[in-house]
Amino acid sequence: MNQEKPQLSEAEQKALELIVQQIREKAEKKQPIPIIRGAFGEIGGCEGSVQEFVEDGQGVKCKFFGCPLLYKGFPEKKSLESLGLVKALLTKFAEEVVWRSRFVQLFIVLYAVFCRRKFIHALRIFTYLTRVLVLNNLIYTNLTKFCYPIQHFLTVAKDTARKHWDIDPDGKMMMTEDRDYIGKRELPMVVLGVLYIIAMIIEFDNAYRFRWQDAMENLNKESIKKDIRKELRRLFDIIISREHNDMMVAKWRQLSKATDVVLLLSPDTKSYFTELFLAINLENIGMDEADWYYSLNRPSYDSRGWKYADRLKEFERISKEKGIVRFNMQLEMVAPGQNKATTECTKKHPEADTDCEALGCKYTKINHVHVCEICGFVTKIQKR
Repeated sequence: MNQEKPQLSEAEQKALELIVQQIREKAEKKQPIPIIRGAFGEIGGCEGSVQEFVEDGQGVKCKFFGCPLLYKGFPEKKSLESLGLVKALLTKFAEEVVWRSRFVQLFIVLYAVFCRRKFIHALRIFTYLTRVLVLNNLIYTNLTKFCYPIQHFLTVAKDTARKHWDIDPDGKMMMTEDRDYIGKRELPMVVLGVLYIIAMIIEFDNAYRFRWQDAMENLNKESIKKDIRKELRRLFDIIISREHNDMMVAKWRQLSKATDVVLLLSPDTKSYFTELFLAINLENIGMDEADWYYSLNRPSYDSRGWKYADRLKEFERISKEKGIVRFNMQLEMVAPGQNKATTECTKKHPEADTDCEALGCKYTKINHVHVCEICGFVTKIQKR
């Protein structure tokens, strides 16, 4: 059964025609059109088609066709695969080894208490290898390219470490210390290494970034001063109460317990994180208008405590107010070896709901956007 096409207003029709023209121009120049899956939401058909990348001193942002609100970051495939490996290793080790055995949990605690230096050394080597062997494969590592909330978070983390431990976080002794070294610099190296990994995950995976920003909007600095462990438990409870994904709920509970144990066993780490959270400017961390919009159409998590039905109404309201046009695209390119001088193709095309195969053009699907490589005609584009 053919799905009924949505009725377009005159303004929407003109907007789509403009988008088609812009895409055709890029296709004629053989410029790529990156597709970000899940940009506008978690449900199907929510891809964002990147018109251009914007760097304004506050990180890399994506300008989508038909949308004036800039999307922070660029979750490039290679970066996501690298981070996926890190998350899988950490998650599976925690789920299959640590949380399944009381004996392993007891061993880790005793090892951390009675063999503290060796334990910290082992963590330092792990975080070092993770950063060098995996995270350095990310599409960019320069801090100025990170979205501004991550820029601010890492900058404050380094400044706090510099004051708290009297070290240079960017110095050679911190970044390239010999693996055999065991000493006082290892604890800040572990803490900063873990924060760097967390920042990378937040930067390239909006499922975590929106949750992180939502939690940070609820942080109470007075409570941090009184009891940071209690305040962090409260923030984790807020995240869990708004979560609708059972797997994510389990992860948040495990992370909450692990964080609490670390702060209990390491007063120095507890003191550092207290200073860190007090130094953070929460206005630089929380969601702005664009973040709020892109977080709305996600049923798995209730951002700011809003129910999904209410968020969906807000999503449509903002879309209408900003004149945002959301659409699905599919790309078809001429297969290798195909004769590109197809006369019929270069002179004439059928309507947009019919592809060019009937005219003798053979295609290979790429990125789910239908654009003829020969003349740039968009063969399929449908408003969502």
